[in-house]
Amino acid sequence: MNILRIVQGHWNKLLSRNAELKDFRIKNGCEKCILYRKDKVGWCSSKKDGGCNCDMGAKATLHDAKCPQLIWYNDAINIEKLEEVNTKYTDNE
Repeated sequence: MNILRIVQGHWNKLLSRNAELKDFRIKNGCEKCILYRKDKVGWCSSKKDGGCNCDMGAKATLHDAKCPQLIWYNDAINIEKLEEVNTKYTDNE
């Protein structure tokens, strides 16, 4: 994601733009994913660990953003992908 998109996401977060989209993505995708950081709430794990290392409160406000694992994109949650990722990364622990 380029710097302008990152700034736009943080701007959206600051102004509570696209809050419904953000809440939908985070509650139905991120918070149920093993890659969602429990120690740094609101962030995805690092790229080396399979995540995107993003502040999800900012990234999830962008209409054209997507989860690198394709758990969410547009206004859809892919439950099969979520289960696949959770199984894959649980097995690696």
